[in-house]
Amino acid sequence: MSHGTDGVERLLASSSTLLGAFTVALPERRAADASTVSHARAARTVQWVASWLLRGSEMAVVIERTPFLSESREDLWQYYQTLPLDSRLDGLLGMLLAVEVLSSSGVLHKDQFPRSRQLLQWYCAAVGLAGVAPKQLFYHIHSWLWAYETRVALREVGPQMPSPLSTQAGRVISEAVASLQSALGVTDGPLAVVETSSTNRWASVLLLLSLGAAGLWWLGASSIKDATDCTLQRLRRFAKPKLGQ
Repeated sequence: MSHGTDGVERLLASSSTLLGAFTVALPERRAADASTVSHARAARTVQWVASWLLRGSEMAVVIERTPFLSESREDLWQYYQTLPLDSRLDGLLGMLLAVEVLSSSGVLHKDQFPRSRQLLQWYCAAVGLAGVAPKQLFYHIHSWLWAYETRVALREVGPQMPSPLSTQAGRVISEAVASLQSALGVTDGPLAVVETSSTNRWASVLLLLSLGAAGLWWLGASSIKDATDCTLQRLRRFAKPKLGQ
């Protein structure tokens, strides 16, 4: 068992050495596209708004699991359906209690600060809505912010990243394959669907050499010597009757 393990380790080492001899030019890493940027910015803003509405710890999930794959409002709503957001009224009750304490102590009396009290009422209403229907509220906020950030990102970053089946992505893949062919000494140009006979022969020879090298590493020097001696003995026994004739 240990002999087999040593053979596998030798095979992996030889493969790493063989592959390390070639350098393949890969395309440079692209910057984030408009869709990725808009989703990331919208998620951060939604979490910031949720913290003001006393649901920030629960809405941190939109940063940890940003819906980068959402392409429409329907996809975004399906994403919010999976979030663990339950109805809570403790935040609203705490806000109402704090307002009443400030009002009764004369710090924030309604007659003296009517506008401040009105703003607090609107704020308490928003906190209550975030507690009763968090998914619906934050979905609409997220949708509006996502649409806005998409327009901003398109002006800053540019158009969307092409899909893997687009022409631009195919051109990048062709350039990488051409670089690999050049490093291996194959005819320049992208790989065709039907390989030429010379390329097929070259690939077959390379495969046979790789298998032979793997067999040598697997058997080891002692096993190869034993196999060689056994083959020579059989050849001698086969040749003796012919010499007698």
